[in-house]
Amino acid sequence: MRYKTNVAAFRKFRTEWNRIRRIYLVTIYSYGETISRINDEISDKVIDFREDIHYKDELIARSPNEITKNLAGRYANMLRESLFVRLISIMELYFSDVLYELSKLTYDPFKTDEPREFKVAELLSISDIQEIQHNIIKN
Repeated sequence: MRYKTNVAAFRKFRTEWNRIRRIYLVTIYSYGETISRINDEISDKVIDFREDIHYKDELIARSPNEITKNLAGRYANMLRESLFVRLISIMELYFSDVLYELSKLTYDPFKTDEPREFKVAELLSISDIQEIQHNIIKN
């Protein structure tokens, strides 16, 4: 049996994935440009290599060397870690959306001999039937 699928879940996932990719690339680009600018300013003696670095009245580094080292290493790694967590989150949403879309087409994949338990109060607190179906599929 063939089912016509709705690819909204995939489109939403792809859009979020592209946003994450772009955030990563733009941020890494800005890190590189900042490192380059700081090195140029040190070479041109615009800033001293012992000078504190501030942004919007906040101290962000005790020296140009500290910030360039952090931008090239620590901050880039922290960015990747944060975006990886975000990617896992959008993948979870994608799988949930796919299951919901699939449930609109057929319940065959959800048929099981195992009993499922839901609290009556939890189901009664949901006012919309589709929301109950979504909640059951999600669980």
